[in-house]
Amino acid sequence: MFSAELRTGKYGTTVRPLQSAEPLQPDYWLRFTATGSHGIPFTDDYRVHWRVANTDKAASRAGALRGDFYASDDGASRSERLQYRGVHFVEAFLIRKRDNRLVGQSDPFYVVIE
Repeated sequence: MFSAELRTGKYGTTVRPLQSAEPLQPDYWLRFTATGSHGIPFTDDYRVHWRVANTDKAASRAGALRGDFYASDDGASRSERLQYRGVHFVEAFLIRKRDNRLVGQSDPFYVVIE
């Protein structure tokens, strides 16, 4: 499970919390934070990786189609800039450090940029 916030910049002010598939404008930032099922942060025994996928023609023209895995920026959070019109998605993957085993995965969070 994770939450998303619309922000004015990577380290900017939070504008508001977001729901999946909510239409957004470019040039803002999103901050995703993974938590346990009851909203409790994960211990240091785990790390969170993120799959970020850009789709659509605007990202393709810019050579910015994505679908790779990325480490968290800070603890269990990751920030992403809203740039390319289209429907994109983000997923969180919880990995136990001691054996490098995947122990949890979020549902996709759809990012719709108008």
